Amino acid sequence: MNHSNLNPSFGIIAKALSDNHWQMARARFMKLERDAQLRTLESLDLSDALRLATSLPTLSVARLVGDTSKSLGRAIVQALPAGKRQTVMVILSHRRSPSRQPLRHAQV
Repeated sequence: MNHSNLNPSFGIIAKALSDNHWQMARARFMKLERDAQLRTLESLDLSDALRLATSLPTLSVARLVGDTSKSLGRAIVQALPAGKRQTVMVILSHRRSPSRQPLRHAQV
């Protein structure tokens, strides 16, 4: 993949992951804007993406899973420990529920 469209932090994150500096990679990743996080996660090797994603706070994982490709989202959820997986699924279910849709004003 061409990584030229990625945030410059991608190289730092990828290098930190390859050197097993997971806390450094995680800290740098968390500073990225959501779109840059998604592009970075989708551009990493699957094993690195899974290890990085599963180390994130639960709400961050849920947001990423909800916004990334279905295949990567599914892989992330499957890689989570059971308790965290269940919490992520509850958050995602709540995000997708019809009651969470924005209210539309009735036209008069």
